[in-house]
Amino acid sequence: MQEAISRRVPKNRAHVRQLTTAPVVTPPILICPDCEDTLTYRHSYIGGVNANQQEQWDYFWCGCGSEYQYRHRTRRLTRQA
Repeated sequence: MQEAISRRVPKNRAHVRQLTTAPVVTPPILICPDCEDTLTYRHSYIGGVNANQQEQWDYFWCGCGSEYQYRHRTRRLTRQA
């Protein structure tokens, strides 16, 4: 009879990375740098190395047709191609 071998799961493999529309950190209210209209929140990506070094990226859309990504760690808004 064989016993189940339990192996330690590395922290980076155990950390759940996911897309969500209800992130832990509330997305900021941002203004489009092109047309100065308010950006519309779409979704967030929760990722990072592990639970202690978790990161969040928020994705926004503007009525002028531009899409943007906001990274919480750097507090930087970048246009998506």
